[in-house]
Amino acid sequence: MKKATFNKIGIGIFSAIIISLVAWNIISHNKLKKNHRYTIAEIINLEPNARSGYRIDFVFEVNKIKYSKFSGIYKNMVGLINKKFIVKYEVNNPANCELELNKEVQKDFEDFPLNGWDKVPIYILK
Repeated sequence: MKKATFNKIGIGIFSAIIISLVAWNIISHNKLKKNHRYTIAEIINLEPNARSGYRIDFVFEVNKIKYSKFSGIYKNMVGLINKKFIVKYEVNNPANCELELNKEVQKDFEDFPLNGWDKVPIYILK
């Protein structure tokens, strides 16, 4: 009897953790969707990961604070290192961000506001 109770408690705790992680992910995504700005990120590394995809390491700066993040992709996009792309970040928590690989920035563009843009200026895109 004790073993069955222990198993039920373990399943309950595991389920609660999974539900909490899903809820946290949804809340973070909604915060980013509602309260965001844009800035420029630079790709610093691209390497295969264990799940048949690739890990992209990138850096960006908001209000003179540098953030290092990573994202996953499923195909090898050769030549991404040192290229610049738009990153969408949450205003109150810039670490909550999304790299937008469909919005490459011109190679020589350097002049961007410390706190990013409300909308991505078209003239900076490649």
